[in-house]
Amino acid sequence: MLFRSAIIYQCVDRERAAGRSGRVCIGKVTEPCKARAENPHRDDKIECDEREFVLWSLLLRKEVAALEKRLDPQQREKFRQTQDLWLKYQSDDCRLPYVLFSREKAEFSGPACTIELKAARALQLRAWRDALSVGK
Repeated sequence: MLFRSAIIYQCVDRERAAGRSGRVCIGKVTEPCKARAENPHRDDKIECDEREFVLWSLLLRKEVAALEKRLDPQQREKFRQTQDLWLKYQSDDCRLPYVLFSREKAEFSGPACTIELKAARALQLRAWRDALSVGK
């Protein structure tokens, strides 16, 4: 797992250093995993999604903690409130495929939604943290 997290973390660091968002890093683990000949089955592909989900979850936690360290108590409280709202939004939004689609399609759409939203949030928090660092 450590190697895979390094793939994502290093990709995000490179992209941010180059002045880019880091969105190209989304799927860096899932896409090659799903493309491997030894992963032809639905369960294999779901496991690939689970790996990337865990990695973006870890990076998101890391970015939350890093940003919180830069905030004063009032900002930190507001950030935590907003983060709680974001978590509810992400959970509700990514449950929708299970209502809209068949079980087979939802098994891919739901996790893909969660990966996308977690990754986007981690990248957003990283950008905000980077912006706070400018001029300090």
